[in-house]
Amino acid sequence: MFKYGRKCRRPIFWPLNDYRCPQWAFEKAVLLGDAAAGFSLTAGIGAGMAMESAWVLTRMLRYADKNNLAALLKAYEESQKPRVEAARGSSRSLANMMFRQSKLSTYLRDLSMYFASVEMAIKPIQKLVANPPKPDEIANSCLNKVNAQNNVSR
Repeated sequence: MFKYGRKCRRPIFWPLNDYRCPQWAFEKAVLLGDAAAGFSLTAGIGAGMAMESAWVLTRMLRYADKNNLAALLKAYEESQKPRVEAARGSSRSLANMMFRQSKLSTYLRDLSMYFASVEMAIKPIQKLVANPPKPDEIANSCLNKVNAQNNVSR
């Protein structure tokens, strides 16, 4: 390893932590991106998931009014959270595969790459991308439930 043009005796290791909030949606507020589920910096998928979540939320909020905002925010959380958690899990798996501290585990990882392709490692992320969320359908389903509840309570 080199540091500032000189060879380092020992590389610096730090823990790869990622964080997530157990609840994203509140009555009049919602979390997304790193505020909801911070990713480790290994696969580069965290920023993409934050942008997707912002897009989904924006599309769903087009249907919002003061009577259904909380329900739409909850529906956003219920639809996006599994996707974000799946991406986070894939990112964590890639981190565990890529970053090894011992020479033996690094050698075994490199050797295994002869038998496993990169495509195999990123397949879960490719599945997410191939099946994008449908925010308009989610919002309409949520509004149908809200309207049904309002009709029952009348």
